[in-house]
Amino acid sequence: PSGFKVQLDFRDKFVLEKSDGCKYDYLEVRDGPFAYSPLISRYCNAEFPPIITSSGRFLWLRFKTDDILQYGGFRAIYSYHKDNSKCH
Repeated sequence: PSGFKVQLDFRDKFVLEKSDGCKYDYLEVRDGPFAYSPLISRYCNAEFPPIITSSGRFLWLRFKTDDILQYGGFRAIYSYHKDNSKCH
């Protein structure tokens, strides 16, 4: 909703196919509503992401995978938090 930020919290597991530079399987997170919004990061391998908080009311996520190897995947919980930085 307007006036809120989105927080993404990874829990329990984050295990994607191992590759240098996140070539095969990855989760891409962007700060905004579009595929061209500013990139926060790409996460892959077993690199457990930190809690991610948007600067506005949108986070854009893309999970990319191929059909070669299957790993455990990930679990993420999202929540909304009042954006107190915009209060007068």
